[in-house]
Amino acid sequence: MKKIIVIGGGIAGLTAGIYGLLDGYEVTLYEKNAFLGGECTGWERQGYHIDNCLHWLTGCNPKDDLYQIWREIGAICDDTELYFEPYFYCFDMNGKRLHFWCDLEKARQEFLALSPEDEKVS
Repeated sequence: MKKIIVIGGGIAGLTAGIYGLLDGYEVTLYEKNAFLGGECTGWERQGYHIDNCLHWLTGCNPKDDLYQIWREIGAICDDTELYFEPYFYCFDMNGKRLHFWCDLEKARQEFLALSPEDEKVS
């Protein structure tokens, strides 16, 4: 039987392993942590739940190419509730706010508004 070794049990490694199994390979997956899932996991710590889950999973919009892959491997199913923000991340520093917008042009414009000297580099 053909064999595959996958290093890393995050969403990419798990996906590679699933597709290997579907194609008839024997798959061995190695992960450095005690649990699988990588950045798509949540955990409990000192009474708090730290959620680092699917809200960071790119391609979870049905219009995205990756969406079908996530459906095939079971990362997204019919009862998965998805919430979409117009940005990936936002933070405030020294009275200024910076968004990491999903829309790259909008992100570029905001970055340049905060740092116009970068225009000559972009």
